[in-house]
Order: sequence, then C-alpha cells, then structure tokens
Amino acid sequence: MASQLISEALGADSQIKSALELISHNQSVELGIPATSLPFITGLISNKTAGSLIICATDRTAEDIASQLADFVNADQIAFFPAWETLPHERLSPSGDTIGTRMAI
Repeated sequence: MASQLISEALGADSQIKSALELISHNQSVELGIPATSLPFITGLISNKTAGSLIICATDRTAEDIASQLADFVNADQIAFFPAWETLPHERLSPSGDTIGTRMAI
C-alpha cells in the first residue's frame, strides 16, 4: 500500500512525467535520481515501456536494485547481467557461472 502511494507521488512529479513522455516516444532518458527512489521510478517506467536498462557501478549495487525492483515488476522481467570477475590483462578466466549467466541473458 505504501509503495503504491510513493509510486503515485513520484509519477505526479513534473520531471518524471517529462521523462515518461520522452520514453513513450522511444527516446532515451538519463535520470540522476537517489538510489532509494530507483526501484519506484524504474517500476513506473517498466510498466509503460517494453524494457529498461539500469547500469550500476558494482555488482552488489545491481543485485540490490534487482531484488528491490522485484517488488514493483514481475520477477521474470528482471535480469542481472554480472560483470566479468577478472581484468582483461589477467590470465584468468571468469567462473563458469558468470559465463553461463551472461550467455543466458
């Protein structure tokens, strides 16, 4: 119930409305928003579009956002694309789990 009220309040914001309008015309939008409001706003956007891409600085942040976002959209619509575990100059290969997850997505 509270999450619905927060989503409605954010949806009434003029900047969010402008972003949703641009998105509805298939234009790319870059938003600088607090991390705490990201699941709410992404949920609003995802309900009005075919898909969204969230780029995070770390895997930990991406995993947190993916789990929070599951409260607002169907969990089947969320995919976590993990970073490589190794640097390009290292002579190590990423784990099989990481390679498999990346290939599946």
